[in-house]
Amino acid sequence: MNYSLTKSSKNASEIPEDFSKAIQEYRAGNLERAKEILELILLENPHSIESLKLKAMLAHKTNDLDEAIVKYKKILSLTSNDIISYTGLGNIYQQQANFDEAINYYQKALALAPNCNTYFGLATCFTAQNKLDEAINYLTQGLKIEPNNPKLRCERGINLLKKGDYENGLPDFEYRLQLPDIINYRFLKDTMWDGSDLNGKDIVLHIGSRLSRAIQLIRYAPLVAQRGGNVIFACAKPLLRLFSNVFGITQLVDREITSANFEVNASLLSLPYLFGTTVSTIPVNIPYISPPKPEKWPGWNVPSLLQAASDTRLKIGIVWKTGEYERSGSLCEKDCPLSYFIDLLSIPHISLYSLQVGKLASEIHEFKHESRLYDLTPQIKDFADTAALISQLDLVISVDTAVAHLAGAMGLPIWTLLSFDADWRWLQQREDSPWYPTMQLFRQPQYGDWESVFEQVISVLQNHLPTI
Repeated sequence: MNYSLTKSSKNASEIPEDFSKAIQEYRAGNLERAKEILELILLENPHSIESLKLKAMLAHKTNDLDEAIVKYKKILSLTSNDIISYTGLGNIYQQQANFDEAINYYQKALALAPNCNTYFGLATCFTAQNKLDEAINYLTQGLKIEPNNPKLRCERGINLLKKGDYENGLPDFEYRLQLPDIINYRFLKDTMWDGSDLNGKDIVLHIGSRLSRAIQLIRYAPLVAQRGGNVIFACAKPLLRLFSNVFGITQLVDREITSANFEVNASLLSLPYLFGTTVSTIPVNIPYISPPKPEKWPGWNVPSLLQAASDTRLKIGIVWKTGEYERSGSLCEKDCPLSYFIDLLSIPHISLYSLQVGKLASEIHEFKHESRLYDLTPQIKDFADTAALISQLDLVISVDTAVAHLAGAMGLPIWTLLSFDADWRWLQQREDSPWYPTMQLFRQPQYGDWESVFEQVISVLQNHLPTI
């Protein structure tokens, strides 16, 4: 939220000295001091549009959303043509998942002047509502202004991928490599692989922090090797042991501490594009990940860990929240309250096993009185441990996180619970996944509705049990 003068301020010489000081403090990050100055200005002139605008932007930046809304709406009561106020309200309502209100204000901003950021805001609101055609339309309109805008191209790519249009979606998705938070990654852009024959070259594959993406896309390593590459994978530490037996990888290096020598490089996320993947040609050589051999399990006996009540007929692993590598903040729409999983214990003859790791795993302690609930977290140090444990379970039920991808990559029964605005890899309206043949998808019918998801899960479980 960078401050910019509106048309009502003709030049810098017309800015009062105290207001100019507020702008300086705001830009310098001294938000409390800026707030103090603005409050003094507004005491003398409560209808100062420029001061109200900066106060609204400051409130938004400090997450005081109610105050920001009040100030933006006061501005609009004084003038009906302030683009910043309309856009600011759109941003806030989008942040609050009040998409109809956000769309209303974005469209008012757009009526005053076309703007790529406004088109992007509108598109993300429609995407969150699974109205993908509308989202794509607004993104395409924005691209008429800036044809190579990476944010718009990448977002349009994601929407096309959700629709299953990989042919057009994957080229747009490649524009993510031009986004500001990607541009300085340590692998040099002038050595990026173009998909041609490698003729024995060392190629390093890499990916960001999302472990689920690494598990999903490491299936392409054998295809890269078939192109003549000596495949090195820069691996996150929790995956090092798990990926040690993935076919096609010549060398694993810890991406946090080791620099690899290479001639070319590629992001795992670019491999579907480089191999011309379509929904019907997704590589499904399942399983492409295997658990460690029993003699390599770290000093524990899996059968004894997987104790269960004597009448248990179905051992189910559960994961209710995304792990720290998958999260972008303290809240995540993929997360599900643990209490919904605990309700599964109302079904006779099942036992639940927590595979949750990290700080969020402690939530299980609230339900330690449950007789058919077991916590496997103390035994899990990395994903090889997780793989060893789930290989001995009958079923995994997980939100959209790395464990779901792991079970799918191992060819094990996995039920994945999806938020309403699910990731592009799950497409739309499908109960199965072309990425994982053993996966069944359970989708929220509307934003935030986990109750309906678990009603369906319980129903399917009750019908499933007699066949065990």
